[in-house]
Amino acid sequence: MLAIVLAVLPACSTTGTGSPRGKMVMSELYFGLSKPSGGTVSPREWEHFVEHEIAPRFPDGLTLIDGTGRWRTQNGVTVRENTKILRIVHPATADQHARIDALRKRYMELFGQELVLEVVTPVHAVF
Repeated sequence: MLAIVLAVLPACSTTGTGSPRGKMVMSELYFGLSKPSGGTVSPREWEHFVEHEIAPRFPDGLTLIDGTGRWRTQNGVTVRENTKILRIVHPATADQHARIDALRKRYMELFGQELVLEVVTPVHAVF
């Protein structure tokens, strides 16, 4: 789908009382719904992916947003498509990155996607 963008900088999170919680980041993943073989990822397929792939990897919480996007394929063709955006605020750890990477690869495998865009931003989060 889209190129991977990683921009991880130091970030600090606090609890509601202001005590340090360590580095936190917000990861956004952009899942294009157009299938290269034709058609789109159906609402039923998407919900199955959420329930069986996303939710088990991130049981502490996540946000899903509907979007539309444009991107250029490796062949130079501009594609317009509906998109699902997954937003997760989490510690900046190797384990969390591995979960996200596995999720991206699984989506590409299941739906024949070229790429899944990942954007990582440092955040100050209060839970």
